[in-house]
Amino acid sequence: MFGKWAKDLNSIAQEQKLEKASNKNWYNELREDGLGQQLYQLALQVRGVQSLETGEVLPTFCTNEAQQLLMSMPNYYWFWHVLQDAIFREGDESDRIGIQAVQRAVHELRCSATYAVDLKRRVEDLSATEACMWMALGIVLVKTEGHNTTVLVRNPIYRAPAMV
Repeated sequence: MFGKWAKDLNSIAQEQKLEKASNKNWYNELREDGLGQQLYQLALQVRGVQSLETGEVLPTFCTNEAQQLLMSMPNYYWFWHVLQDAIFREGDESDRIGIQAVQRAVHELRCSATYAVDLKRRVEDLSATEACMWMALGIVLVKTEGHNTTVLVRNPIYRAPAMV
């Protein structure tokens, strides 16, 4: 079952990741109704139905635990990035993407960053050059607080051990 829709889901994830890349450094809480029409259409096709509620789309492809972790991503770019990696980490025997595949995808992102930076450092202790480098890598994000205030925050992918 997994193999039947995984290729289509991977294509959607790739396209969405590229579309959202310009906003990858901005923290923006996710909403299920922001996942796009392509995912909705694929869910309809996979389930063989004419319509779905917003909350029924992602469970078509992911377990509840995987869905919760994916929806905790800091923005849509990181959602699609992790989802795409998780597709490849899930075995063909599964009917949906599980929490372990999502955790492995997050773990790989964290591990790849440790080659370039010391993730134990605090954002507040970075020089301006280091902060720019961390932002380019996606480890640090810009978060808007209020109307005129922005702050640098650590991408939870690179912070939260519970995600791994």
